[in-house]
Amino acid sequence: MLCTVGEYIGVSFSEDLSKDHAESGETTEVKDSALLAGLYEEISSTFNKIYVCCETNNYILAYLSAVCLQRELDDAHREYGSEKYDILSFYEWDDLQKMNLAVKAAEDHLVRFIVGSGGVIKRYSTFEEFQRSAWAW
Repeated sequence: MLCTVGEYIGVSFSEDLSKDHAESGETTEVKDSALLAGLYEEISSTFNKIYVCCETNNYILAYLSAVCLQRELDDAHREYGSEKYDILSFYEWDDLQKMNLAVKAAEDHLVRFIVGSGGVIKRYSTFEEFQRSAWAW
């Protein structure tokens, strides 16, 4: 789509942009493991939301959250070279445990990838601990 718009307005893009790396399964080297760790910190709440939805059989919010998470995971694949995760194919409205397991496996693998690439994931056991670290900046 980007290339089509570029043609329309008279701007050409490199051949690399016209390839869909996500479809081909290509990955790139991790450009910045700190940015990838930051992305994980941001989307970790979506992982947690999906776990709760699966636990409470909230199949609508589970699906909506999984769509958002899938988009973020696809971006992580394209931009940072993480594995391509497919969690939506495991969605079944009447059996959310399949997707729950797929999401957990994706999260575990992503965390190992980040840490293995030198990224540091900030974790806090309480809100107060988080708040104290924010004041330390």
